[in-house]
Amino acid sequence: MKRVKRFFIIGVVFQSLMATAVFASGSYGGGANTHTLDDYSRGKVVVRHKVICSSCPFPGSNVNKDFAFDVIEKIKAEDSILNSLSKDEQKSVVVYLRKRFKLE
Repeated sequence: MKRVKRFFIIGVVFQSLMATAVFASGSYGGGANTHTLDDYSRGKVVVRHKVICSSCPFPGSNVNKDFAFDVIEKIKAEDSILNSLSKDEQKSVVVYLRKRFKLE
């Protein structure tokens, strides 16, 4: 019985130490770069719902590196084809495409 109790206490202490290590490493939670992740997620949704949908500027387009480069260039040039997107949506689309296709 003492052996079981000892292993239980060692297990609890070990788990407590591991939880502390996770919090200290920054692995828990969003970290310092959550704003960019929000833009990434928002950009992904905007691309799907406002850029490549059947009634969007690029219906049925394959989202690939060339497509990403083209859309980013159109946003930079303030092309009228993407005027339906707000400035925040345009920014989010650029963040998403740059991160997704490593265009930075």
